[in-house]
Amino acid sequence: MKKNLILAFFLLTTPGIACINEFHTLINGQVVESEGLVGIHVRDLNHEVLKRELSELRRKYNATPSFEVKSDIGAILIYLGRYDEAIALYREIEQVQPGIYAVASNMGTAFELTGQNDSALHYIKKAIKIDPKSHRSSEWIHVKILEAKIRFRNNPDSLQYFNILGLDFGVERKPNNVNALNLEELEKQIRFQLSERMAFVKPKDVIVGQILFELGNVTALTHDVQTALAAYALAHDYGFESDLMSSRNLLFRVLAFKATVMDNMLLIVASIVLIIAISIFIWLMIRLFRRIRSNRIR
Repeated sequence: MKKNLILAFFLLTTPGIACINEFHTLINGQVVESEGLVGIHVRDLNHEVLKRELSELRRKYNATPSFEVKSDIGAILIYLGRYDEAIALYREIEQVQPGIYAVASNMGTAFELTGQNDSALHYIKKAIKIDPKSHRSSEWIHVKILEAKIRFRNNPDSLQYFNILGLDFGVERKPNNVNALNLEELEKQIRFQLSERMAFVKPKDVIVGQILFELGNVTALTHDVQTALAAYALAHDYGFESDLMSSRNLLFRVLAFKATVMDNMLLIVASIVLIIAISIFIWLMIRLFRRIRSNRIR
């Protein structure tokens, strides 16, 4: 098992690519043939499997104690929802061997899951200081989320209208990269953070919803409108709503229709070609049968 809770969630931080080619529509309206993009992948937290892993890790720790194995035990406890036990265990590790990234990061996650956002922010920032490049340098997103939760702790409904990540893709129907960000890197970071968060946080959660909206804006620019529409649909499922998302959703559906037409045309052409090929084959077989029969009569 990975020594880090987050890494254990998701080696799928980059979008998976299917092997089937489809027609997709770019944001400029151009229809292209490309491989279908798979969306967010989240680890299935099967509790029975996790309990077996926990027993095995404890057996391993009893045989050969180490802070690495103890940290992994804490990760499993978090997966199982036993947050207080995990926090107590990580405090024990921290007292003996401070400055371990996985310990600080996992403590931050456990504190957030118990609603102790101030403590969570403290440990996530501490983890970033230990290893700023971990999690593909995506932990700034975690910090932004915690800061927003703390800011609106007494009025969580306001999170719906607050720009949590501080990203700007304009207010037009087509998103644009206003601040010339590295969108490919940003997409990887957002996917990484969503994969860990969505393993624990189920709909509805407006924070996850808003970040999914931002992922849709990014993927509209880096991939195609179909990928963005999938992200917008998930954002809606998580309870995020905005006039801008609705406007972009409508536009992208119109653009995506072009790809549907191309797909249908390709299917029709393929069907016609197949029918012609079968007809030719049948005609040739009939001619061959008649020739053989004629030769036998002679």
